[in-house]
Amino acid sequence: MVEVIQVVDTQFENRIGKIYQSIFSRASQYHNKNYESKYKEVLFKDLIFHKNKKFIDKFNITILPSTLFFKDNKLVFKKEGIIATKDLLQIIEEI
Repeated sequence: MVEVIQVVDTQFENRIGKIYQSIFSRASQYHNKNYESKYKEVLFKDLIFHKNKKFIDKFNITILPSTLFFKDNKLVFKKEGIIATKDLLQIIEEI
């Protein structure tokens, strides 16, 4: 299984935060309903920055938003900053 985790802050209500929330949500909905993927199960999750200090430290997250891609519970790719919907879907296929 593949997990895609978006790390955000509760103060993420600004314009950039809303844009990325929309992108992340769209990628999740598109993948789970329409996308012909080699992975049947892709789990999309939100993680709040200040409530998950151990996770943040373990994966050295310094920029928000950050998106982490796990395969079989192992980190395989980390992207800091905003990612376009098509790029999110492409990364999933490449891991």
